[in-house]
Amino acid sequence: MNHYFVTAKIKVKPEVNLELAKLEMRKLVEKTLNEKDCHRFEIRQSLQDERVFIMWEEFTNKEALDRHFQYEHTKHFINQKMTTIEYAEFTRSFLND
Repeated sequence: MNHYFVTAKIKVKPEVNLELAKLEMRKLVEKTLNEKDCHRFEIRQSLQDERVFIMWEEFTNKEALDRHFQYEHTKHFINQKMTTIEYAEFTRSFLND
């Protein structure tokens, strides 16, 4: 099993209501976890900056991640433009090589 992992840092824009952004993130997590090839989708809030969030994602493969961006719930979150992506790192496990 060689899943596809994403770690991303996002930041809620200063002009966006933080509680609304958190509500929309909760909805995104709930719906994404129902995707067939999603094994993990977590969003954690920074203790140093309340507007910063770290996303941990695990999909069966890159194609599953690509499909994730085609779902309406993902498009809805992105189209709200509430956050900026500070970085995204794409990885895979090497332990089973």
